[in-house]
Amino acid sequence: MPRIKHESLIVAMLTLTILAVYWQALSGAFQFDDYNVIVDYSKVHSLSSWLSDSLHGLRPLLKLTYTLNWLMPVGNSRETGFHLLNLLIHLGCAYLIYRLVLRMPLPGTINKQATAILSSLLFVLHPANTEAVTYISGRSSSLMTLFFLASLLAYVYGLQEDKRNWQSGWSGLFFLLSLLVKETAILLPFTLLLWELCFGKVWSVRGLVKKQWVHWCLVLLAVIAFLLSGRHWHLMMDSASTHNLSTNLYSQINAVSYLVSQYLWPLHLNIDPDLPVLTTYSAVWKEIFGLMLVTLLAIFSLKKMPWLSFAIFWFILLLLPLYIFLPRLDIANDRQLYLAGWPLLVVIAMWVSNIGKQFYLKLGLVLLLIASLGTISILRNQDYQSEIALWQSAIKESPNKSRVYNNLGFAYDQAGEKEAAKQAYEKAIALDSGNWLARNNLQKLTDLPLDEPVQTGK
Repeated sequence: MPRIKHESLIVAMLTLTILAVYWQALSGAFQFDDYNVIVDYSKVHSLSSWLSDSLHGLRPLLKLTYTLNWLMPVGNSRETGFHLLNLLIHLGCAYLIYRLVLRMPLPGTINKQATAILSSLLFVLHPANTEAVTYISGRSSSLMTLFFLASLLAYVYGLQEDKRNWQSGWSGLFFLLSLLVKETAILLPFTLLLWELCFGKVWSVRGLVKKQWVHWCLVLLAVIAFLLSGRHWHLMMDSASTHNLSTNLYSQINAVSYLVSQYLWPLHLNIDPDLPVLTTYSAVWKEIFGLMLVTLLAIFSLKKMPWLSFAIFWFILLLLPLYIFLPRLDIANDRQLYLAGWPLLVVIAMWVSNIGKQFYLKLGLVLLLIASLGTISILRNQDYQSEIALWQSAIKESPNKSRVYNNLGFAYDQAGEKEAAKQAYEKAIALDSGNWLARNNLQKLTDLPLDEPVQTGK
């Protein structure tokens, strides 16, 4: 592949690809959590409300973007502006991945620019990323990823070009911004250690402290801020007390296995997967054995194939350790893959780039990947056109989950389809007689008396 000299051509290519796949997203509706964090949340409806909440609220930078979108609608629909910004964030993340791959020390036999372009294109097209892009409140993942990758790139650029202001200053600033979007960005300094482990030339504690002290100081300040914030502390304690460590470990290992399958075979994407809480080793021993084998592969690949080690360790680091101690309320969501999965795409792009010398074979593989991933993403984006379509698709993948039927019932109710809503609520209650949210929604729909008071809402 001839080298593309003008960066603007790369940006144009990524932009056109995003528009080709995500044009439907611009007309997508508000969905599910969008109502809780945007539509019905008055704190993001004016700058003064945002400012009063930002000093003691969660994710102030994320909420600021919601506020600006709310105050500056595009056309006749507020949703369009939200979706447009989400697409711009997606473009920014794809371009940062392109730049990061160019900074990776890949083998001389690999066409680095071709690998970087293909990696970023696969990232743009991957169907698992639709939840972080098309789902408006999925912005928490994509915007955090934008600043997370910017921090990593600034660090790497500073190292390679011997520019301390980039290595510490700009990288530290982007890290801070990512923390103000989503708390899980606190893992960034660990990814810097991972970069040094896989691609660094000298690995010493003193050298690492000298290069990364700004990032670790920010981690300390973030932990202190989280502990002093009543709302953060309440959420952390709530999460930590949900299950014991062994239950968290088994459940999250199963979640990682599920997310791997979603990334490698994205035909069953689901906004509300029905993953169990696992309490015994026997329920997940196959997944543990597989994780051990993959970890050993990463260890033994460090010298000869560090890019493979980087991809494996990155995926595990972003999806497992934090959630063992602070488990998610939902065990797993596809939008977790937005940041965790891109190094795997680099490995795939390298494999395609290095598969013999037959140009047409490589071209065929590239076109097959682009066509397959793009088609699945287009089809998935259709599910986000309405709440009814979204929850109907979720029921296909989680047919035994009560909450999915309750959410479908609520969507039907809002659309005026009362009989369909009634049936969905009844199915939710049949699957879980303790689902008082569904009971309350059914009572409101039919005006039947309740046995006991319950909370209203979705």
